[in-house]
Amino acid sequence: MQTFQKYLLFQTNHLGQHSSQQFVNSLQPTLRLFSTENLGNSQQSFKKLDLKGMTLKMMKGQVQLPFKQDKKYDVVVIGGGTGGLSFAQEARKLGLSVALFDYVEPSPQGSTWGLGGTCVNVGCIPKKLFHISTQVKENIEMSGDYGWIESKNMHPTHNWETLRNNIQDYIKGINFGYKNKLKEIGVDFIDARASFKDEFTVEFNYPQTDNTKSYEIKADNFVIAAGVRPRHYENMPELRDYAITSDDLFSLKENPGKTLVIGGGYIAVECAGFLAGLGNEVILANRSSFLRVFDQDMAAKVEEQLVEEGINLMKNTVIRSVQKLGDKLFEVELEINKNNLRKIQVNTIMMAIGRDANPNSFGAENAKIQTEKNSRKILGRSEEIERTNIDHIYAVGDVVHNVPELMPVAQKSGRLLAHRVFLRKQGEVAEEKILKEYSTDYNLIPTTIFSPTEYSFVGLSEEEASAKYGADNIEIYHREATPLQYSLYKKNTKVAYMKLIVDKTQNEKVVGIHYFGPAADEVIGGFAVAMKLGMTKRDLDLTIGIHPSTSEDLFNLEVTKRSGQEYRKTEC
Repeated sequence: MQTFQKYLLFQTNHLGQHSSQQFVNSLQPTLRLFSTENLGNSQQSFKKLDLKGMTLKMMKGQVQLPFKQDKKYDVVVIGGGTGGLSFAQEARKLGLSVALFDYVEPSPQGSTWGLGGTCVNVGCIPKKLFHISTQVKENIEMSGDYGWIESKNMHPTHNWETLRNNIQDYIKGINFGYKNKLKEIGVDFIDARASFKDEFTVEFNYPQTDNTKSYEIKADNFVIAAGVRPRHYENMPELRDYAITSDDLFSLKENPGKTLVIGGGYIAVECAGFLAGLGNEVILANRSSFLRVFDQDMAAKVEEQLVEEGINLMKNTVIRSVQKLGDKLFEVELEINKNNLRKIQVNTIMMAIGRDANPNSFGAENAKIQTEKNSRKILGRSEEIERTNIDHIYAVGDVVHNVPELMPVAQKSGRLLAHRVFLRKQGEVAEEKILKEYSTDYNLIPTTIFSPTEYSFVGLSEEEASAKYGADNIEIYHREATPLQYSLYKKNTKVAYMKLIVDKTQNEKVVGIHYFGPAADEVIGGFAVAMKLGMTKRDLDLTIGIHPSTSEDLFNLEVTKRSGQEYRKTEC
């Protein structure tokens, strides 16, 4: 048993979050081994062991607390996603003492994950890897037209479990890297849920020792980086039991099969796209249109591609009822265009109707932090959106009202905020200078939708530009082309489409660039820098692009949308 004690004490340095019971469950194979060594091979001997009691008894007094109870920190961070991590790392570089809390409330389906937040665990990273898997399939399908002789291995069957396991292993490596990094730089990482007791104190239980004991920590400053979580239908509680969300999709142990995706934003579109690309039958339904807050020309291109992928798009559609018929089988009644009822049977229902903050989870009211009544997100100040109504309490990332829910936004704002907090603590630099040098610029943020054919943009949509400058004062240049990589594929239906929006009253200054085509995410970034520097249409015209590439057409745009002339490229 001494051997087991040594093993257990080693494992307590790498405890997972949430509860001692989960930890005990993870140790059961090892407990079985040690019990048979000491008590014999019978199942009865193993069952006699009080696993949880024995484990907790050994752990009490043995687990070293990862925080200092009598210490007042410079900053306490609530949330271990991108914003919280980037702030903590930058703050430590500047010499601030930091404690960082992270806790993931299990989804209604029981899904949890490790350190790193939404992007790493249930967002950008797994989403793009699933998307890449469909691109691998596409390359296999095109290979015959590129001279590869077909064989049994040319059309492999997709294995969901293999992809899922490989992605989860990759993510766990990132989780582990984050934990090691925090330890290395001296951030006290506390695997627990923190809630404000008052504006200077957070309280929490530390389940790795005693879940009934409450601890408190004080700090000079606090940073809330608690993120947001998927929304559910409030008037249909049974969907919380039956439906999954993006919190669950990437860790499903089995292929979801025929799937109804409910929602019209980019998360719904992306998930529907890669599920169809992996060979699933997919229905994408929304109460209105799809991608309605994006440029509508580009949204139409994405929709066309979704239909080409075999996805059944259902606009103006809402769920009226859902019934569970059996294991992984549901009957859903849909109402289409307010009067047409239709029943469908699916294996999986996925909700992607938006995301909400939960200020109750971190005790916002106890610290008198103001939140927006509809989004429930934290309200910032006009001059500094990351600063709450309480001077020493800040917020970064998705939890902030009117801040884009994007990983690079949280990352950049977290780093810059660390400098503002540090300089205010030093008290040697004027407030005006602090804000000027270390405020986040939320304008001209490049964005990509990872639909089957990616769509990227930076700047205004056509609709936004028309509203801001007037339809007569803007010009739109556009072009459509077949990407070279699809030119030999006889079954190809994919095209690239791009549009440039300029303000005619400012020497054709570029106010929006939109690109729908392969590797769109790799194309758009540099244009964001150019637009920040005031790029005009003439700057593009005088620039030589890379040939052969699809993006080179952005440097050769001549046809305006207003002219009605042919905009499809036919020459090399």
